[in-house]
Amino acid sequence: VGATALNDALTLHTTGTITQTGAITGDQNLTLLGGGAHTLNNADNAIGQLAATSSTLNFQGTSFTLGNISTTGAIQLSSTGAVTQADGTAITGGQNVNLLG
Repeated sequence: VGATALNDALTLHTTGTITQTGAITGDQNLTLLGGGAHTLNNADNAIGQLAATSSTLNFQGTSFTLGNISTTGAIQLSSTGAVTQADGTAITGGQNVNLLG
């Protein structure tokens, strides 16, 4: 994924691997789906809420809200700002769940 400025919510679906070369910005919701690996680790990612169902998840960005997140593998989340979890949501990983900040 290259640099992407969002005007609306974005859903990315893969059975392979998604990586990025530029930041995702626009403070909109980002949903990651599929059995693949999602590695979106640009420190300048600026989204609203992150939700995911994937094999592994590695996400880095500025302040964001966590929605429902479920993986069969590890989850690593990193932020340069505040991370909150939306009411009524769950975060489950088949392996370690790490939140770095």
